[in-house]
Amino acid sequence: MRNHFKNSRSFPSWVKAKRIRAKGRWLMLLLLLFLIFIFLSGGDGFLRFWSLFQEKKNLRKEVNTLYQEKVELLKQREDLIHNKTYIEKQAREQLGMAKEGEAVIKFIPEKADPKVKINGLPSTSSE
Repeated sequence: MRNHFKNSRSFPSWVKAKRIRAKGRWLMLLLLLFLIFIFLSGGDGFLRFWSLFQEKKNLRKEVNTLYQEKVELLKQREDLIHNKTYIEKQAREQLGMAKEGEAVIKFIPEKADPKVKINGLPSTSSE
């Protein structure tokens, strides 16, 4: 059998190129795996970045909600300071107060009887 290589250590250029490409693929794969690892788990990795981004978004929503609540409270404060009609309305609704000579009528709801028909339909209770 004829020896195709001049010496045992020398290989044709196409074999060398194939080996270099194979090494390059392995290096690229290792680099890609390393970058994925850093991207997902590093101290400043993508997952940490994404969670901080979501937290920032939620905090902005909360700030907007609290700002709207503040605006409403400031409006209520101004009405309580300057608007006599608003003060009277709040006293009636929240405190159950009335002017002299007025009668306050309170309706106390009774407990619903499970056997009573509502709108002509029998009760849906399990009894």
